[in-house]
Amino acid sequence: MFTSAVVLVGCLLASSTTISLADHADDVVNTLNKRFNEGRPTDDLSQAGVLMHQWDNLGAEDYDESWRPYTAQECSNASAHANCQYADRISCLLINNQVRSPGDGRIPLYTYTRGGTIEDPDNTQVTCSYSEDGGTMDRGNAGCGCHHGDDECESLGDNDSCALEGPVADLSVCWWGPDDLQKMMDNQKSVYNEVVISSSTYLEDLPQSIEAFFFIANDSLGETETRTQYGTFKAAYPDAEAPLLVLDYEAKENPFFKATNHQMYTTPKPTTAANSPTGASSSTAASATTQSGGDDESSTTTTVGNNDNGQAGASSDACSTVHHEVIVLVSALLDCQVFLKYSAAVSRS
Repeated sequence: MFTSAVVLVGCLLASSTTISLADHADDVVNTLNKRFNEGRPTDDLSQAGVLMHQWDNLGAEDYDESWRPYTAQECSNASAHANCQYADRISCLLINNQVRSPGDGRIPLYTYTRGGTIEDPDNTQVTCSYSEDGGTMDRGNAGCGCHHGDDECESLGDNDSCALEGPVADLSVCWWGPDDLQKMMDNQKSVYNEVVISSSTYLEDLPQSIEAFFFIANDSLGETETRTQYGTFKAAYPDAEAPLLVLDYEAKENPFFKATNHQMYTTPKPTTAANSPTGASSSTAASATTQSGGDDESSTTTTVGNNDNGQAGASSDACSTVHHEVIVLVSALLDCQVFLKYSAAVSRS
């Protein structure tokens, strides 16, 4: 009978874990949507909006781990990986409901066809930021310096900071320091910004550095890519609680909702020279740039069936998730009940 009780407790704990993870995903969705809806220009990263990194082919691609840069050890030998020259920085963008693309009103993104990670503001160190794409692949000082070959900038010895006086301090291309996030946001127009974060802090704090994974609504290729990356992340950190979410960039508010446990979309977005950052094929569309020329904002997609609060497909997804969790719980309880009946029969015999 003692063994039966232990099995029953184990079954209940397993089912409880499944439901608690689902509850955590709901909490993350609510937190991110609140952060997006209420985000504003401020030096407090947690109040400024949602900080996210989109896949740019500059992560640890050789290990199929785009969600992290290469480590210093991985880049220390002679056969170092191709992306090691960019391993000292991670380019992100900061979104909130105060900044929208002109005309179509979409959330300005680096790319409208690829997913990525959402960074935890409490485990993130900002090194610099730009009011628009900073072209950081061509900048020294871990993306917070002069463009290579910019003699005028280099001669001033201040890395082209926005704090400079004179012609070099062009507000559209200079960088703001880690304590000037509000100034960067005040100078942002209707385009995506660029926030550079420390890769060393990011790596040290994994998996807590990542608050969630996301893919773009109605894009099957981007969804498949992100699900693959999410799988390698969970394999590396089985106990990590970061959920998989969907981003609807056309939502008027609350753009994030939970992904289901299965593929949600089957139609890829059309990729042409007009919406590819390099005019390349869809498989290499974002391979040549890091926050230095993302997808053209004219890219097309099928319309997400959503309501005014941006919860595209949220009701059906929630029902699917709850249905799955109820099945898991009932199945566990039934299995335990059968086992207990069997144990009781054995005891009587």
